[in-house]
Amino acid sequence: MDKNIFDIIVDSIYFARKRVMRIFRKDIASRSLGRNISGDITRYIDMVSEKSIIDFLKKSLKSFSILSEEAGFRKYGADYPLIIMDPIDGSFNASRGIPLFSISIAVAYGDTINDIVFGAVCNIATGDIYTGYKDKGAYLNNILIERNIRGFRPVVSIALSQNIYPKMNKFIRISLDKGWKIRVIGSSSLEICMVADGSIDAYIDIRNMLRISDIAASILILNESKGRIYNRSIFNEVFLGEKRYNIVAANSQSLLDEILAVLEFINKSY
Repeated sequence: MDKNIFDIIVDSIYFARKRVMRIFRKDIASRSLGRNISGDITRYIDMVSEKSIIDFLKKSLKSFSILSEEAGFRKYGADYPLIIMDPIDGSFNASRGIPLFSISIAVAYGDTINDIVFGAVCNIATGDIYTGYKDKGAYLNNILIERNIRGFRPVVSIALSQNIYPKMNKFIRISLDKGWKIRVIGSSSLEICMVADGSIDAYIDIRNMLRISDIAASILILNESKGRIYNRSIFNEVFLGEKRYNIVAANSQSLLDEILAVLEFINKSY
């Protein structure tokens, strides 16, 4: 394993963050550069973050490979370590000047989420950084995250899109009847990490749109914080491929079970 690779990853994130913040809320940030390898729009702010990270890693590591949401798979001398990254998670927020977006990077020595040994997610606007080390815990700004259930009224963050609006509209109504609080933030990796540290209690994304690069780092962080996730078979999924995922994450098994029961009830009505 490369010496100090975890520190190098964190340093690359802060290096990219400085450059991203220079253009944040400037017109150039939202400029469209075409479609990325996944078919989504790449904006100038995405390119700045990705290029900054790759340039930093090329100077700091002898050899590695990258799997990025924007550029796809690239090999720089060796298959491993494999750096799985989303240079901007929450591109729409970033392009509109909404300070809720993140950089997400995971390090793997194999082809599945089970092979991830380190993950880091940075809230670009605040500079807060979540890190997770396989079998060694999760941290927020280098302070160990301990399970923190903050209140009796769960705060649930959801992802919305037109294709799931009827189901989620019903979910929102049921949730509000239960006294739950609903939020829509728009950065899946950041939201999963917020479940890990107790800022929110659950995150739901059933759009079937998430890629491994979106959630690789945050899934490790959630797992190391003892959070709960539906469909743990995702840990055996390979990184390369076009498959998209749903995710339901919660800070307790009881809340996860309750959310899944609501979703099952809704699905039976369609």
